Amino acid sequence: MRILLAALNSQYVHTNLAVRSLAAACCGAGFARGSGMPPPEICEYHVNQQGHWILGDLLQRDPDIIGFSCYIWNIELVLRLAEDIKKTSPRIQILLGGPEVSFDAFDRMEKHGFIDYILCGEGEETLPLLLKGADRAGIPGLVYREGRAPAGSGEYRTVAGLETLAGPWTEESLALAKHQIVYYETSRGCPFSCEYCMSGSLGGGVRERPLARVQADLALMSACGTPLVKLADRTFNANPERAKSLLRWMLEFTGDMRIHLELAADLLDEEMLALLSHAPKGKIQIEAGIQSFNEETLRAVARKTDLAKLKQNVTALTRSGGAHVHLDLIAGLPYEDIGSFARSFDQAYALSPHHLQLGFLKLLKGSGLAAAAGRYGIQSRGYPPYEVLCTERLSAAEVLILKGIAELLDRYYNSGRAPRGLRFIIERGFTSAFEFYRRFYEFCHSRGYLSGPVSGLRQFEILIEFAERASEGFAADEFWVRFLVQLKLDYWAGGIRGRLPEAFVNPPFVRDESRIRAEARRLLAENRVTKRQFGRAVFDILPIHPINGTIQDTVVMADPDCRDEVTEQYALTVFEAL
Repeated sequence: MRILLAALNSQYVHTNLAVRSLAAACCGAGFARGSGMPPPEICEYHVNQQGHWILGDLLQRDPDIIGFSCYIWNIELVLRLAEDIKKTSPRIQILLGGPEVSFDAFDRMEKHGFIDYILCGEGEETLPLLLKGADRAGIPGLVYREGRAPAGSGEYRTVAGLETLAGPWTEESLALAKHQIVYYETSRGCPFSCEYCMSGSLGGGVRERPLARVQADLALMSACGTPLVKLADRTFNANPERAKSLLRWMLEFTGDMRIHLELAADLLDEEMLALLSHAPKGKIQIEAGIQSFNEETLRAVARKTDLAKLKQNVTALTRSGGAHVHLDLIAGLPYEDIGSFARSFDQAYALSPHHLQLGFLKLLKGSGLAAAAGRYGIQSRGYPPYEVLCTERLSAAEVLILKGIAELLDRYYNSGRAPRGLRFIIERGFTSAFEFYRRFYEFCHSRGYLSGPVSGLRQFEILIEFAERASEGFAADEFWVRFLVQLKLDYWAGGIRGRLPEAFVNPPFVRDESRIRAEARRLLAENRVTKRQFGRAVFDILPIHPINGTIQDTVVMADPDCRDEVTEQYALTVFEAL
């Protein structure tokens, strides 16, 4: 019997942890190559691939069973593929699992006759029993067909403990994923019960994988040259002492491998803050969900957060500069109108994270808010990803405004495209960060600048065009030139080559290439730059010193071989010009 476990990831760079955990569980239950029970084979694709190509690849493997891992980003493609497979090869049994089918399994089976089985919840114990031919009626978490009708308990299954589960990654599988993000869980479940999420409401509590097992798995990943591991733990520091012990070990024994952690920032103590702050630069990536600074909103969604402590800890992390800090906000939560969200946005923005994600509420199956949406007047799309359209306090038009702001936030802030220019224009030309992004959105929307992707050069041109029109006071000569100086530094630090925006070559800027080259040769002769820098770095002359602000010609060098390991920007060095 040939069994395929298929993953359709959202992007090529991602890997699927679920199918690997299921395959490892089958191996732990006695499935082995060369035996009468060969282990499942993993087939990995992404949703941007052509469906007919995925279909052809699956069929040419001639399987007996195909299992699909189902999420909001792939369920529509999964159902199309499953239906096509059943029509072209009726003997192949279709098995679905994952969060997108675990809460409405009977409805799915009744609606889609091509589905043979659904695993509800965690499947590491359910799948081996099914494949070994156990009595289907006695397998918890399994929905199957009795004739044409769906049958089974449909209960959400959780694995009682992770200590019996084999590690999902092998040397062979890590070699195949060498240029992708590797996902791993040191624990499963969440101690919280936030209403917009399902992780804390599924039962089973927080279950921890034994530390020795975790260390062995992470050591293998490091030895195999894995560049980035994202820990899938819902709250890495739910058990503070265990988290600190594991973090100390990872900092000492995982080499250059980067680690991404999702944690509760308000629960960090001084020892944990010190470990994170003094880690090698770029080694640790931190993701912390704020969701909202509106305390009424947080109470409504059962999100327990010490906001003052959160601000204090995030500030300490961003000031240390060693870890990449990612913060999350969710638009569309109860009791949050556009004004309230603007205040949440400004407070999060003021913390200076490296990435600020403006996300939108999704009424996920199994979540508390999916059941209570009517109470708050929440209207969402009736299809994946079930994203909010409007609420009793946030109109559809305002949701679309926030969508545009999210796009600009990604283009200019999260990309690291223009940190200096943004800071300058917001501090001097606007009352708040949200006001800037809202007015920038209105400007871009009115001119059609958000209708498609734009180049790095064009992004700078659009920002300059907006800044020219945004405020007459801001456009006064001295402030205007200072803004352009900061923005030009961003341009070079971001590594953009080729044609410059016109504002960067018009007076008072100097684009006398012979003079710029002469200054570079002078710095080389004075041993202030190396031969490598002279040959590879970008040199320019600015009319204002970018650090002390004095009006004087200043040489700037952007070194492409010296990047900041957190922001990935080129290192900038400033020299006085002759």
